Amino acid sequence: MRTRSNVPRTTDPLDWVEKKQDPPGTVVRFVSHEIGKGVFAEKNFNKGEFLFEYDGQLKPADDTVEDDQTFIFHFKCDGKNLCIDATASKRNGRFANDEWRNPNAYVKKASSLEIPKLLIFARRNIITGEEIRFDYGQKDATWRY
Repeated sequence: MRTRSNVPRTTDPLDWVEKKQDPPGTVVRFVSHEIGKGVFAEKNFNKGEFLFEYDGQLKPADDTVEDDQTFIFHFKCDGKNLCIDATASKRNGRFANDEWRNPNAYVKKASSLEIPKLLIFARRNIITGEEIRFDYGQKDATWRY
């Protein structure tokens, strides 16, 4: 269902992906000088609820070996090593921080689409004001030590 302003009024993540918009309910804020910015809940989210897309340019992982890895999310799809480079993205997913010990969100790959997309969902109930974090899956990330 669409509104007249062309903003999806739906809980279907693919409607938001199609419109290249983040659903209402999250905001980017400064966390600290060490971390930079993060994504925070402006409303309560239920477990399993779609939060936002990790949006960016899809690339073969080998093409990014020399690149700054700050906003690059690596994943496998159909046996290929791929990544989403969110360096130029203006969407909220770019600013979601890593949490490997007790994340409150998780990444789900939507590979049934022509181009794979990374969608972020609530792993548990998230309360207003809480920072939204998911596991980047980078076991060797320097900030984890």
